[in-house]
Amino acid sequence: MARNLLMLAHDAFTTKNRPRSENARHAKRAWRRHGHKFSFSKLVLWLTIIFLFLPLFVIIVYSFNESKGAEFTKVSLT
Repeated sequence: MARNLLMLAHDAFTTKNRPRSENARHAKRAWRRHGHKFSFSKLVLWLTIIFLFLPLFVIIVYSFNESKGAEFTKVSLT
């Protein structure tokens, strides 16, 4: 009986990750192969994210500046 329960548990865990149809198997294989390639669209995505968020980080850093000008003197919380 313990062996049957162990086999059922093994089947439940091994078939969970296994694709059920041939199309799903091919799609999963193609997805794995595609993930490691260079892609121009991924490059543009990351450059856009950097372009949008870098000014926000600069504003956050300069918000802790002690002086009122653009020269960063020292860190202040007031």
